[in-house]
Amino acid sequence: MITEQAIAPAKPMAAKALVAPTGSAEAVLKLVEQWLAEDDGYDQEVWPIIRQDIEENHLSDRSRFHE
Repeated sequence: MITEQAIAPAKPMAAKALVAPTGSAEAVLKLVEQWLAEDDGYDQEVWPIIRQDIEENHLSDRSRFHE
């Protein structure tokens, strides 16, 4: 049996829960800058494999990457 509680919309979250904690934006920026600074060669190793898969599995006859 379906109760009224089961079909009633959920109560909205308190506005307090939607506010980011102090300092979180700075922490995110620091983390993104750290990721951008890393150069472990992973991207250069994996990109040719991903690119080949994209080229082999698309619906158009046109090349996805113009070189």
